[in-house]
Amino acid sequence: MFLRIEQLPRPMRRVARMVSALEQGVLAVCLFLIIASVVWGVLTRYVSRVPASWTGEVAGIAFCWLGMVGSSWLYGAHPRLFEPNALVQTGWRKAAPLPSFALEIAVLAFVLVYAIRQCIVNFENPTSTLRLPTSIYYVPIVWFASASLLRAVFRRG
Repeated sequence: MFLRIEQLPRPMRRVARMVSALEQGVLAVCLFLIIASVVWGVLTRYVSRVPASWTGEVAGIAFCWLGMVGSSWLYGAHPRLFEPNALVQTGWRKAAPLPSFALEIAVLAFVLVYAIRQCIVNFENPTSTLRLPTSIYYVPIVWFASASLLRAVFRRG
């Protein structure tokens, strides 16, 4: 039971399409970065004998973004471990969706709050090679939690 863009209120359809296109673009760039940096790292290590030290860090950051933005993009279309509509008893079928929805919202809100906290805490802490703020690893978690919260609310509504 996932939400299709056509099921959204009319003003939200354009925004949902733009967000989905943005997520797909980020996923394509991340996949390219992972492959390119790993290939470059292998080439520099075995061809020039002077390995590029930044390739592992770029691949790690891109992998983090790929995993979390990809999870956000797929959220709502994934198979559920517990699907309330699969219950046989009609009494449970009517009562189960609300606690399930409340728990889903609570977990996503918890993840969002703590990911934002980690972004703030790690903003001054640089990565080892590229000297980027290590909050770069937590920004995609913020994206995942906020986008998934919105998708869950619109799916429920």
